Amino acid sequence: MKTKIALSMFVTAVVLLAAGRFDAIAQNANPQRSLSVDDPRYHGIVTPSKQIVLVAPIDSILESVKFKEGDRIKEGELVAQMDDAIQRLVVEGAKLTAESTAALKIAEVALEDAKLEVQNLIDLKAQGAGNEKELRQAKVIQKQREAELQRAKEQGQLNAATLKLEQERLLRYQIKAPFDATVIDQLAEAGASLARNDHIMSLANLQTLEARISLPVWLRDQLKEGEEYTLVPIKRDYGHLKAKLTIIRPLDDPASDTHLCVFEIPNPDYKLPAGFPVALLWQP
Repeated sequence: MKTKIALSMFVTAVVLLAAGRFDAIAQNANPQRSLSVDDPRYHGIVTPSKQIVLVAPIDSILESVKFKEGDRIKEGELVAQMDDAIQRLVVEGAKLTAESTAALKIAEVALEDAKLEVQNLIDLKAQGAGNEKELRQAKVIQKQREAELQRAKEQGQLNAATLKLEQERLLRYQIKAPFDATVIDQLAEAGASLARNDHIMSLANLQTLEARISLPVWLRDQLKEGEEYTLVPIKRDYGHLKAKLTIIRPLDDPASDTHLCVFEIPNPDYKLPAGFPVALLWQP
């Protein structure tokens, strides 16, 4: 009897021990992981969502710069102006040529005269006094006048196209803001002689910031694009920041066992600067 009891207790102990080992294995397979905001491996830098350097579109003198560092600019607003005096003269000449109707009127009158000559010769021939050779020559001249009129019309269309081209070239002397922005650096002064692609001004959109953070790959399946998350500034007293996850890059970095995520941070009142580190606040 004692032997049976001892055997039963032994079997029960083995079962409990096995169950405990299975629980431990299950827990190790799905560990409850957390992310430390103090771990510099998972820090990202807050940057403007858009940045651009405006450059000289042509070789010319920088006539004026409309804004200085720190100024805010609206999309489409004139930022700088190149010296366009010569191009304005070119446009004026092209406009006079395009608006001129003298050549067209001359061609129309010449054709009308040729038509009258042909009709007169036809009438004379009907009366028995016409000359067949003169009539043929008159018809040839009429065809020539028709061709000249057509050429005058085509030249008018070409002149209009040339005017449009020169007007578009004139617009290139204006440098406008491609988006709402803040002037970060003024890189050239009015009066400077610039070559094409010389830097004039750098702009950044500070209304919307973004943070690119490399996060551990085990976190990938727990994050969703379009969802809002909390970012914690590092060594900055800006409070917790609400940010929308806009991009989860579908490529892992095997060296660091991370993947890149991009978070969008609204900054409509411009209270936040760019350039400070942040970390994702994450708890399972």
